[in-house]
Amino acid sequence: MDPHEHAELTAAIKSNKKCQSTKTQYKRKQIHFEEWIQIKRPGLNRQGAWLCNVDKNTMEDFMGHICQKKTEDGEYFAPPKFQSYNHVNGYKSAILDFFDKQGLKANADMKEMFTDFIHGYKRKVASLKQDGEMKVTEGKSPLSFEGYRFLAKKAVQQKTDIVWATFAWVFLLFCWNLMARCVSVSGIMFDHFGVERDAITVVFPKHKGDQEGEHSQPKHIYANLKNPEICPFLAFAVFIWSIGFRRDGAKRLVFGGTKDPEERFSSWLRKLLGSSADDLVDMGIIIIEIGTHSFRKGIASFLSCLTGGPSAIAIYLRAGWSLGAVTARYIFEGGGGDQLCGRAATGICIMEPSFADLPPHFDLSEGAVLTVSQWEAILPNYSTFYPSSFKAVHGLVS
Repeated sequence: MDPHEHAELTAAIKSNKKCQSTKTQYKRKQIHFEEWIQIKRPGLNRQGAWLCNVDKNTMEDFMGHICQKKTEDGEYFAPPKFQSYNHVNGYKSAILDFFDKQGLKANADMKEMFTDFIHGYKRKVASLKQDGEMKVTEGKSPLSFEGYRFLAKKAVQQKTDIVWATFAWVFLLFCWNLMARCVSVSGIMFDHFGVERDAITVVFPKHKGDQEGEHSQPKHIYANLKNPEICPFLAFAVFIWSIGFRRDGAKRLVFGGTKDPEERFSSWLRKLLGSSADDLVDMGIIIIEIGTHSFRKGIASFLSCLTGGPSAIAIYLRAGWSLGAVTARYIFEGGGGDQLCGRAATGICIMEPSFADLPPHFDLSEGAVLTVSQWEAILPNYSTFYPSSFKAVHGLVS
């Protein structure tokens, strides 16, 4: 018996300490650092654990390089223009990870340099924002409810490539109603769905803020009977009847596993924004400021501004944002908090009686509306491919 037969598996499990997207970002930054070293320090001995040969002055030079923006010709702007704090801090984390990969530990002087630089850079960025030399917000801007509804309506009205538009329609509505990152929505499986009273529920077993899945709670989605273009029930029903045949044994991803759903949606969004720039400008929306993360920011802002709407704690919990060590230990989701977030996210006025409307549904008092064989005729492989937790959703959205 090989005494080390399970060592490879153990090493692979240990590598899960960082999620794949983080490892990919770190790798890209580490390659950039190596390429810079090759150009700026060609005489550096880069054999073995070469990182130990990089002194503090060299690292300071690199951090000064990475915090400045460049023109398309590769020249630094004059006067300098600076990168965001998150951009620069990401390089610091990637380089420290590089040390770990080479079995090294950054010495005390190197760690002190990184700490002092990052703290100082955070203050510099704040000063630049104060002086109007840098955008106050980082990343893409939140999308307004008006803009969200406009994009959803455009997806419904699209007459060419209807399959792509149908996918984009339900993907867009899920990003908004679930207050989720695109990467989380693209990974939704049929197994993650369920039904609770008049709501569809979705559970994310893990996400960026909870990689161990310790706080996976169902997110509730509700129907909007008055505005069909932003009704997630209707969009999901149309999508389900349009996806075609799913083979037994295939991975039960809602949006398929052959093409990157996130990239497909991003491509559709870029194309739609470009063709609708004038309409969006009339709403005060600048297309260059809108990206896939704008929906998550937009719904959080929308819910936060509702009179009598969800509490900040309920919004934070639905979004999966950290509440801090002490807060997370003592404040938990109360009954109805996520349900209120879900209903309000549909866009129904929270002050109107229609806010409590039930979705269209079958009368099941006399048994199932369709037999298994009838479901099979409508949705091939109904009885073998789709999990039991999802079959209850069929009756609610059909």
